[in-house]
Amino acid sequence: MSSPAEFYNSLPPLSKAYGTTCLIFTTAVQLGLLDWMLIALSYKLAFSRFQVWRLITNFFFLGKFSINFGIRLLMM
Repeated sequence: MSSPAEFYNSLPPLSKAYGTTCLIFTTAVQLGLLDWMLIALSYKLAFSRFQVWRLITNFFFLGKFSINFGIRLLMM
């Protein structure tokens, strides 16, 4: 594979969707468009205040941009 676009296009659809969603959520948090506390997993808020999105969205935030972020994204 000679380019990142070819690598991305060669990924299975589920991996492509999950990786893209992780990139979007992490970018939104890093740019200040989304507060990480709104997507953090809190069972108390998820079940007592019915914020059920917390049960799913916490898997899409991979932390701050760093070499570890890139490695996590590639390991999917």
